[in-house]
Amino acid sequence: MRSSSCSRRVCPEPLATARDLVCPGGVALRVRRSSTLGVLCWIALAGVARAEPDDAPATAEQLVWQAPAGCPDAEGVRARIARRLTVEQAAAVHGISVDIVRRRGEYVARVDLRGITVANDIRTLTAPSCSELSDAIAVIVARVAAEAFVPPKAAPTVARVAVTTTTPAITGYAEQPPVATARDWGGGVHAVALSGIGGVPEVGLGGEVAGFVRYRQTFVELGWAQWVAGDVMLRTNGAADLAVGLGTSVLRVGYGPERIPVRAWLGGELGTMQARGIAGVQSERWAAASAGLGVCWPISAHIHLLGSFEVLVPVARPRFTLVDGDEAYRVSALSNRAAIGLEVGWR
Repeated sequence: MRSSSCSRRVCPEPLATARDLVCPGGVALRVRRSSTLGVLCWIALAGVARAEPDDAPATAEQLVWQAPAGCPDAEGVRARIARRLTVEQAAAVHGISVDIVRRRGEYVARVDLRGITVANDIRTLTAPSCSELSDAIAVIVARVAAEAFVPPKAAPTVARVAVTTTTPAITGYAEQPPVATARDWGGGVHAVALSGIGGVPEVGLGGEVAGFVRYRQTFVELGWAQWVAGDVMLRTNGAADLAVGLGTSVLRVGYGPERIPVRAWLGGELGTMQARGIAGVQSERWAAASAGLGVCWPISAHIHLLGSFEVLVPVARPRFTLVDGDEAYRVSALSNRAAIGLEVGWR
């Protein structure tokens, strides 16, 4: 005795005691008196229909986009990415997260590419306008997606079609004009007022002018500092004055994170310490190693308020004497200074 079943295209030939029934989709079916097989046929075909894959792209998970008002929306950025990829490559783009904020007159984007590269790939991009930043993000996402894309195994004919469609996309990317994805280089100048102890006598006052060059988070600074001569009151056979001044060249190499207005450095000074008094003019070589910490607070896009604290250790301690050879003044083994002023630059 044959069992009754219903397939996608043909229903089986019924027994003599069967009656007609119509399956979903208009397929004719003949079953026995009992309606049980008819119900099973409806359930089976409905399950097959639900099991068919959905060809609609899951664009909701391709790109998570957070940006200030006035920036392109997520759909616009998806379109910019898709223009640089083939259909197969664009369908493979998923798990991208982009967070854009406006800081110091510029737009800064944090791009999380771990959904494509399956690695700890988080990039930070900066641009003066949100539209330029969106273009840069689209270029980078398209390039990473094209590099990570693995074409499915297919017949030779399908492979030739894939090569034909892929080549224009790669060529188009190569012909794109260069887009500045981040400002790696920067520089500027600063002028600060100085106050310190341990160098010139008493509490010393002075000033410094310096210029710096920055590459990403590292900076090199070169400047000149001049200290006002401080008086030393001598009381050997009467009161006498000794004025001690200092002029130095300054070199610093340091680190300054982009997102935090703090910088730290190591440096050195080389100059001349001069004393004028009853013994005439005396000059001594000044050399010192230094370490410091500063805060560079933005006032506007290119002007910052600069404050710092620095500790210096003289390599050799200059010493000044009277006519009879008695010591009149000697530099301390450790000195420190504070500075405050303005910086003009491009970070």
